[in-house]
Amino acid sequence: MNTKNYLLVLFIGLLSFNLSAQDFENYIPTRAEAPLPADLLSSSTQKYLDSQSGAERQKKRADRKAQDKFFLQTNFALDELLGSGKLLFNDPMTKYVQRIVDNLLKNDEALRKKIKLYMIRSASVNAFATDRGEIFVNVGLLAKVKNEAELAFILCHELQHFVEKHNLNSFIELSRIERTRSDFRRDKNYEKLVAKHSYSKTLEKEADEKGLELFLTSGYKMKAAEGVFDLLELAHGTYANEKFEVSFFENDYVQFPAIYQKSAVKPVRPYEADSEEDKLSTHPSVDERREAFNEEFASRNLKNEGKEFIQPKAAFDKVQKMARFDLCDILISYRSYPAALYHGYLILKEYPNNSYAEKTIAKALYGIAQYTNKETYSDITISSEKIQGEMQAVFYLFEEMSKKEINTLASRYCWKTHKKYPDDKGIKRMAQDMIEDVVIFTIEKPDTYFKKDKKMTADAIEKEQTFAPYAFADIISDSTFTKWIENGKTYRKRRADSEEEQEEMGYYARSRENRKAAKKKRKKGAALNRKDVVFVNPFYLKGNAKKREPIQLIESEERQNKFKGWIEELGSDIGLKTTVLDVKHLNKRTTIEEYNNIIAINRWVDELLTNDMYMISSNYNDVLPIVKEYNSTTFAYTGALTFRKQKYLIENYYHLLYTVIPWTTPYGLDNLFRGSYESIYFSYVFDFENNRVLHREVNYMKQKDRDAIIKSNLYWLMHQIKQKPAKKKK
Repeated sequence: MNTKNYLLVLFIGLLSFNLSAQDFENYIPTRAEAPLPADLLSSSTQKYLDSQSGAERQKKRADRKAQDKFFLQTNFALDELLGSGKLLFNDPMTKYVQRIVDNLLKNDEALRKKIKLYMIRSASVNAFATDRGEIFVNVGLLAKVKNEAELAFILCHELQHFVEKHNLNSFIELSRIERTRSDFRRDKNYEKLVAKHSYSKTLEKEADEKGLELFLTSGYKMKAAEGVFDLLELAHGTYANEKFEVSFFENDYVQFPAIYQKSAVKPVRPYEADSEEDKLSTHPSVDERREAFNEEFASRNLKNEGKEFIQPKAAFDKVQKMARFDLCDILISYRSYPAALYHGYLILKEYPNNSYAEKTIAKALYGIAQYTNKETYSDITISSEKIQGEMQAVFYLFEEMSKKEINTLASRYCWKTHKKYPDDKGIKRMAQDMIEDVVIFTIEKPDTYFKKDKKMTADAIEKEQTFAPYAFADIISDSTFTKWIENGKTYRKRRADSEEEQEEMGYYARSRENRKAAKKKRKKGAALNRKDVVFVNPFYLKGNAKKREPIQLIESEERQNKFKGWIEELGSDIGLKTTVLDVKHLNKRTTIEEYNNIIAINRWVDELLTNDMYMISSNYNDVLPIVKEYNSTTFAYTGALTFRKQKYLIENYYHLLYTVIPWTTPYGLDNLFRGSYESIYFSYVFDFENNRVLHREVNYMKQKDRDAIIKSNLYWLMHQIKQKPAKKKK
């Protein structure tokens, strides 16, 4: 691409960016935009075959096998990433980074056409390249780089990984190390690991050296690239280090003891080098890379010329701000609630009263409270002592607060956010859930516990030792608030009665009753009484322990295609309206809206199953229009796994005995040479309206996954979805 054409592309890109610019006061997390990339429209099997046919074959047979294994595994693994929902394409951030690549390769049109750029919804500071030509840049990296030159330097490094085929070469070389006996006959696995990582370091150094050559032709300021090494050293820190004041949550009704404010936080510093860890690192140390860069700079007698920004700085500032806003939603989806809260706090420092940031903090507090109530808060956090920087104060605050205080604070903040944004249905449901939970989990008698029309005073804090009784003094008379408190009292009583009943029944009696109920349900089946159901990402996996590679990726994909067809076929037969949304079966007719719908439903289901408790999903509002579009609140995930096992000596001997007796010889021979199969059919049915699992079933079968077997399981699932409950006898 010549300079004139590059400038034209740059102008068009900036124009399209301005047309799609974000409203940061009413921010919406970034989504993929049309058109769908060609990578999403072809099967993994086809990509594997294309890789084989287009590659230069290795000379040695063992290396050819390693090459084929590499193509097979990477194509399927990368397609899992492409369909994971973490991918962004054609959005303003991706387009901005793509224009940097276009500039770097403006003199190499052939290479530029091979490169496909994607953003990954990940908070980590990273980027990586594949052997197929994809370059993935994490949102967390864009959020932290100081200028365009730093990002360009990182992209130069990743481009060299592709150009030099480092991924493929590394896979083949590591396979050689693994199978070589002469060099490692007496060595332990540790020495093999060191050898593998030493080779990886060699490739990283080569990518640094050749990436620098490309960077020198780019027009970017040479010394600006040195900031990349600072970035890598402090990648564990946040993009800003603003002091977190607990007074942020305080008002006339909520005040914290002084001890809740972390007086001194740990400074953000590079992690100490460890010689043993360094041996097993796949990259040279940051100090090594910095030293090599500076030596090269000095030896060439280079002048510190060039630019920090080739595109307008305003364009960089906008996409970086988008990345920083997106980090809030990404961290919420990770269940990193304290970190998400701090990032929301950072946004409010720049944009006071920003609705997106306030809702992020409400969601974070809601998540912290829910996990606290379940006594599993440690599952979603780490000790504040392991956190560096001002964010440590957030982690410390929730370590100091009691369960009652966490619930009260979360309830009040969610309520306040709901009243400020009454049209947000997700926040409303969180506020209701939190206020009910205050009564269910922490405050038995709210009528006498909560103080009315009293503001917090120093004496009150000393007397009560907590702000909780005063937290709702200004809203205790609100009719909606009162209604939700009453709901909480009702649920608390039901919960207490149920626990008392189970305790009286005893463990063995309860187990017996549960087994009876499960047996009855299996026999009669569930009766969900649904007319419509949306099947999402039907799943199929085949394995064979007799093969060198036990997971049969190509066969699994073929089987999955058939399984999807059976859903549509059997749904029509049984009279159940079915819609299949499958990220692995996209085509040219698939719209970007359908793709984003799949991603949204996947996230909703993932949160429902991962949280393993009643919790309102953080993307509740995203799923509402999907429910309306497909006129269904019911989502189903279903699939099958089948595995051919190895037969052990004792089993073969047992079947060999049958061959001795004439009339059992056919049976003995058949079982002697036929593998032993195990298949599992599973299904989950979810109700969006009530935010719960309607039905789950796992059917374990000691047999092969014949079409009739899998179809009968699928038919039984659909029958249960459609079946009406039996009428109760009078």
